[in-house]
Amino acid sequence: MTLATRFMQANQNPSHYCEYVGETEAAIAEGLADVTVIDTPTVLAGLEQYAVGSVWTAEVWGPYLRKAATLDQVMPMLTAQLTQRPAQLCFFYTAADQALSAWLAAHHATRTQETIWRLTPIAGGAGVRQLEALTPAVQALHHQFWRGQLPPVDATHWCFVAIRDGRLAGYAYAEVDGEVGRLDFVAVAPTARHAGLATSLIAAVWAAMVAYGRSTVFLVQSERAVAAGRLYAKLGFEPVRTLIADTLWVPLDDQKARC
Repeated sequence: MTLATRFMQANQNPSHYCEYVGETEAAIAEGLADVTVIDTPTVLAGLEQYAVGSVWTAEVWGPYLRKAATLDQVMPMLTAQLTQRPAQLCFFYTAADQALSAWLAAHHATRTQETIWRLTPIAGGAGVRQLEALTPAVQALHHQFWRGQLPPVDATHWCFVAIRDGRLAGYAYAEVDGEVGRLDFVAVAPTARHAGLATSLIAAVWAAMVAYGRSTVFLVQSERAVAAGRLYAKLGFEPVRTLIADTLWVPLDDQKARC
């Protein structure tokens, strides 16, 4: 049995579902190229590590405990594989995983809820164009809402922009992830809101994904983005599931993890 198969089978348990793990064996196998794997008799897990600005981040695949293992035993195995500290460990899972939820709450993880939406056909996109390369203006608008840099544009990572009065008014950033598409970011400048730009940007992403052969497209909405949730419901998008997003801070001395 391949490593990708083991991750896929472990993730099919609703009580231990992790959103970071791909939907198909092929997507998992591709993702594993960038993941540090912990595969022991007590746990199967992965760490996808990268920098978000100056913050070292590790997205945790799983962890999937084996036999009578406990999270107190397993978490030091995860932190031991961090390539930099301080760092933040990110978990993205369902409320059905009560043991993980309770452990992270007891260790003061920062918690939010996020909803996965599936896009449905949406017309529009007029006045939106696709960039061949990211611009400083796009990165600057991105930084108004999120930390870190947008990855470069390439064959499967796309950026769309709306220009009004000669200035950047909004952007959408999307990627092809195996057999599905993902709308990673969409933002409209505060001075350009309430003019339908977010809808036009999303419509442009949808059209590009369909042209590429990807008619299943997902996006993630934070519980803090209430207006975005109302827009997605108005557009007829389908809420797939609501997940817990926990962040656990690992200091230079990680003997005691804190948020």
